Amino acid sequence: MLAVVAASLGIFSSGGPGRYNIETVRGETVTVYGIGLYKHMSQDVAPQGIAQDYITLLVAVPLLLDGSVIPGQVEHYTTLIVQGLDLGLLLPLSFVSGVLFIKRTPFGYLFTPVYFIFLSILMAALTAKVVAMGMLGQSVMPAIMIIPFFGIAAIICSVLIFKNIREPAHEYS
Repeated sequence: MLAVVAASLGIFSSGGPGRYNIETVRGETVTVYGIGLYKHMSQDVAPQGIAQDYITLLVAVPLLLDGSVIPGQVEHYTTLIVQGLDLGLLLPLSFVSGVLFIKRTPFGYLFTPVYFIFLSILMAALTAKVVAMGMLGQSVMPAIMIIPFFGIAAIICSVLIFKNIREPAHEYS
């Protein structure tokens, strides 16, 4: 139902100053849509968002409601998609950001704190999921030990990283 509300807001919201021009930091003139939920987006981008809202409202929501997007026979396989993304995308990115961080590169300093915050949130969500599964009588060993451990480690690493951020010395201070 939230998809219906969000898509409807994008399509039917009004208000705002209407179309207007702004000058970018590069001196280019951009026309801003200026209407509704997309009032701060450019004239070129806002219609794309509205079109996506129509697709969500008219195609995705009906498919979700009648169950044809995820048939009942394969509902339990949806976690395999998440696991595939974790192993195929997030795990390699964690290694890359870790190596860049160890080498003290600017991208390492950019990506590693973001990854640790993401990992902290992910581990908190997984811990909640494992606890809920345990409350329903499922076997949660050894996940109930491993996931919170990595969550706490990620939080500690996040705190240490942010505590050790230093402002660069400015030449012109």
